Order: sequence, then C-alpha cells, then structure tokens
Amino acid sequence: MQTVCLKRAGETLYGFADLIPTRAHLPYPWIMGYDLFPTETLEAKKKLIPKAIEENWICLFYHDFAEPLCRLTEKEGKIQSIVI
Repeated sequence: MQTVCLKRAGETLYGFADLIPTRAHLPYPWIMGYDLFPTETLEAKKKLIPKAIEENWICLFYHDFAEPLCRLTEKEGKIQSIVI
C-alpha cells in the first residue's frame, strides 16, 4: 500500500489512501472487503493511528468526500475524528 506523508513547518499531512479510506474505517477491525492482505492492514493501522493521534497529524481520507480532512483523538478507548 502506498500512502503519502507531507511535512512542513512542524505540521504533518498524512494521506491514508485505501489503507483507511474514510473516517468510518478508523476502528481497527474495519478493513475494506477487497483488501488482499487484511492482517497486514490491521498491523499498519495499529501503528499509524496512535502515531497520528500522538503527533496531531492532519489526516486525509480522500474517499470521505464530505469532510476529507481531520485530526484524530482517542476518548474512552474509541478513536474519533475532529473535522478541521
């Protein structure tokens, strides 16, 4: 899977591509049905999502046409998006 990470002026914009196509796919087990390597996708999500939260990335979900940009947070064990 190819994703995009852009850094400038202390900010990071991360495009999750089809790894996490929409904000609805943020929960770890929500993986696209056509994914040929779901266990690898799950492991990548478990690494990238906490890093995005910790480093306050601007996250791009380009399939989420209504609100493609957000930041992530975790509240009560659930990953949530904050639209920017």
